[in-house]
Amino acid sequence: MLNVSGVFNDGILEEKFNNFSLRWQVEKIRFGWKIKSYVKGEPKEFELLRLNLKKDIVMKGDLVSFKRNGFIIIDNILYGFLTTLNGNLKILVEDDSLIFKVNYAHKEFDDYVPVGSFVILKIANKIDLYKKYVELVMEENNIHLKKIKPIILKGIDFLSMSKLLHYLKKKGFNIFFVYDEYSKYDLEEIYKEDLIKTSKMKRLREEEINPGIKISFDSKNVSKAALKKLFTYFSKKGVKLVDIGEERNIKVFKLLKEIKKDFKDLILLSENSPFLHSVGVVDIVEKRFDENYLFSFLEHKKIWYVADNYLIDDTFSKNTLYGVLNKTLILNYNEKICETKLIKDLENVLLEQEYFKIVSVGEDKFEIRSYSETRGLINLQIDQSMKSEKFIKEEKTNLRKKIEIRRDGRKFYFFGGDDI
Repeated sequence: MLNVSGVFNDGILEEKFNNFSLRWQVEKIRFGWKIKSYVKGEPKEFELLRLNLKKDIVMKGDLVSFKRNGFIIIDNILYGFLTTLNGNLKILVEDDSLIFKVNYAHKEFDDYVPVGSFVILKIANKIDLYKKYVELVMEENNIHLKKIKPIILKGIDFLSMSKLLHYLKKKGFNIFFVYDEYSKYDLEEIYKEDLIKTSKMKRLREEEINPGIKISFDSKNVSKAALKKLFTYFSKKGVKLVDIGEERNIKVFKLLKEIKKDFKDLILLSENSPFLHSVGVVDIVEKRFDENYLFSFLEHKKIWYVADNYLIDDTFSKNTLYGVLNKTLILNYNEKICETKLIKDLENVLLEQEYFKIVSVGEDKFEIRSYSETRGLINLQIDQSMKSEKFIKEEKTNLRKKIEIRRDGRKFYFFGGDDI
């Protein structure tokens, strides 16, 4: 195993055991180190990495979050995997070590095969630290986002929302209507009974709305063949989005990743799912408030689209945080519908920002700064727990915008006075 203490040399390390061999490729990168691991032989369960960290420090960094999301931040150092491991991961805390064990039971490899990639990054600013991690995850998983502007409707009578939908379509949004839910269905039963009504699909398409389905899997019985057959059925019926809800089972995500390439036009939505297992599988993630909530903003339009869950009612515009950000929305039905006011509120929320940045302004306190030509500068100060916020709106200023296009095609936006 590789004992990680923070001091490395570039190169390849190998270690041989009775029935298998391990290889680590260590590379110095900006702000830290990247470690790729490989295994050969018949490894069964083996120790992949050992981090020298005191037990109380590990617990402070939230080990539960690491197990769920694949990374942990301790004292401005991020320890994290860039990809899911090709094997079952177990994380243990022993004395002053955080130990990663991988199980390859009943598998044998004639030559070295990749196990996974791991990074250690050190940046003083937490936002910049996570930005760098997101960048490396995108690079390692070869992420290519679908070109969509999604609005997702759940439990809403779309005909009674015609004015709202007309507004959204006019603004160029792709509207997905999730109208059915299958809970723990036998997958065979869905298409045997032909549960999707073609007439409903036709009405949605006439309104230029993309049909969506919500489904819960019985992960004990799910298989690659069954999923492929199910998704083929969905595609034939005109389904454009599949909402897998709060799916947690890693097996399901692995199977979805295997078949996703055969259904490139189908969009997958999940709610608060395991981070690394969703990368390259899920297109839209519905997040909840948690300790990594701020980080979800940095994933938006990078790894996937991050959706925020709204009720359609007269409290819609009170959440100033989302009024600042241009985000993907999930609209849930509520009886208090005032269409005129709702459209006005939507315009505020969905307004494209010319400039948007998250910066640290103190210990676990952050400021979201945004600018648009119509609303001027808007700053929102919040703490990481989201328990307090301070909303600051400055008077509209005559900022000029300058766009520079570099040779590699990247666009850089500059805002300032007459001297830019």
